[in-house]
Amino acid sequence: MGLAKDYNPIINVVEKISDCDEIVISRSQPTGIDADANIFFIAVANFEKARKIINDITNLGRTAARSVKEATTYNLFAEELGLLP
Repeated sequence: MGLAKDYNPIINVVEKISDCDEIVISRSQPTGIDADANIFFIAVANFEKARKIINDITNLGRTAARSVKEATTYNLFAEELGLLP
């Protein structure tokens, strides 16, 4: 299963904090490492929490970017029209 690009931080963190070769999102296992099998388990609840946090950050970033784009465009046109002080 692949993950949406926005969720790459989940993979990056698992790679930084473990040497696991596999990630399993599990309904039955708690979040943790099975060192014998080299598997990093992520409990569904933890995955959903991480996903929600990442989505919130993405939405905040998009809102901020939209505001900056609008202000920048306004300033450009206002300057061209001589409307800035």
